[in-house]
Amino acid sequence: MDKLHEALISIRRILRASDIHAKKLGKITGLKTSQLLVLQSLEEYGEMTVGQIAAKVNLAQASTTSLVDKLQAMELVCLLYTSPSPRDKRQSR
Repeated sequence: MDKLHEALISIRRILRASDIHAKKLGKITGLKTSQLLVLQSLEEYGEMTVGQIAAKVNLAQASTTSLVDKLQAMELVCLLYTSPSPRDKRQSR
């Protein structure tokens, strides 16, 4: 049980350090970790659909759509519509 206990303590320390780092990033950038992940993914892979972004950052497509909408409102990303109507977001890039 000692090794298990030590492993759990180590995991807790990692999670705590990650949380502290995320809070610092949030204060510096004004963005949440998930928003930063989306921006980082776009920078790394370039133009993608919302579904492709969701797969890269391991989030549900609905959550990613909401994140992209918020980033668009902040003018950090722009959507390129390949469907006839901007209201139809099925092929937003």
